[in-house]
Amino acid sequence: MQRLLIAALSTAVFSAAPIPAGATDAPPTTSASATKGTPWNWVSRVVSFNGQFGSSVEPVLKEFQKHVRADAPAQLGIAAGEVDQRVNVQILFPNPGTYQVALAVRFDPPSDANKEKITKFLSSQADELKKQVQRVLADASARAIRDLEKKTAEDEQLLAAADKKVKSKHDELQERTEQIDVTPKSLSAAAAKTQEQYQQAHLDVRARDARRQALEEAIAKLSKQVESSVKDDAVVAELRKVVEIREKEISHKQGLKENGEMSATELDQAVAAAAESRARLLERKRDAAAEAGGNLMQQLNKELLMLSIDSAEQDMRYKLLAMRREALRWGLEQTSNLSSLENDAAKIKTQWETERAHLIRMRNRQNSGLKLDITASENYFFSAPGGQMP
Repeated sequence: MQRLLIAALSTAVFSAAPIPAGATDAPPTTSASATKGTPWNWVSRVVSFNGQFGSSVEPVLKEFQKHVRADAPAQLGIAAGEVDQRVNVQILFPNPGTYQVALAVRFDPPSDANKEKITKFLSSQADELKKQVQRVLADASARAIRDLEKKTAEDEQLLAAADKKVKSKHDELQERTEQIDVTPKSLSAAAAKTQEQYQQAHLDVRARDARRQALEEAIAKLSKQVESSVKDDAVVAELRKVVEIREKEISHKQGLKENGEMSATELDQAVAAAAESRARLLERKRDAAAEAGGNLMQQLNKELLMLSIDSAEQDMRYKLLAMRREALRWGLEQTSNLSSLENDAAKIKTQWETERAHLIRMRNRQNSGLKLDITASENYFFSAPGGQMP
């Protein structure tokens, strides 16, 4: 299976003719005296790794290509002008998040010394690549943690602001509707009950106003009737004459007293007689009024007075119910806004909790040591026809 994987990778990396059927994991037996036309010998190693590096790893891989070519002359003992013909570095991205770096070196002549030198070179370059990718992973992890910390802090502030809006709207609903439970169901029940009370209060006010109007009309009618009856009463008319005579008598006796012709006692008697006459007149007027419906009018006036007192209470109750009905109507309209604010806050909270959990996992992973999923294949020996660059 390992041979099949290496062969497949080599085929993808090197754009030469198909790998000869005789390619093996062991160095070929081509002699050092090979002539032109004899296949040249190559050694390949493939480094594969996975990770979410973003675009940060690509510049590192390109620099690694330069690094390999720069190290090749000293470590392989070849001239700088031979690097392009004898060293090949290919980078592949077979899948998102998957990277493969294929190293290939031609050894000429095919000797054990060259084989050892090239094998050591490939191993050192693979180790160096692992170190560089590990640093990239650490940097990427640290950067991701910083970015996530910033995002988590921002979302925490957003959540606090969203919760504040929810509380503000909730408190406003409670204050204006005078309801502890401001859910749509509770407000709907309160609104229905208030509407029923409001309608009853409205009927009571209309009935009261009608009764007051009827009382006022009845009192006005009785007042005219009593006034007319008292005015036309014969006894009242005669007693009024008596009162007039008694008052004239007082005026006459006052003049006599001033002239010394009458004592004060006689004047007092005349005043008393006049007062008695006025009392009898008033008494008769009262009796005449009572006979004409005055008692009923007194009862109606008393009822009208009590009705006026009760009206103040009814008017206030009707006004308060109207205000409460309007507040509950407004509250029902605002429940959709409250629900929207609560949903927004819930979404932000879910996102914040997810980010926080992910941040904790990333920190734990960083603290426990980042593990890079990276592997290097065994050395793979193959030949390219005619000595061409694979």
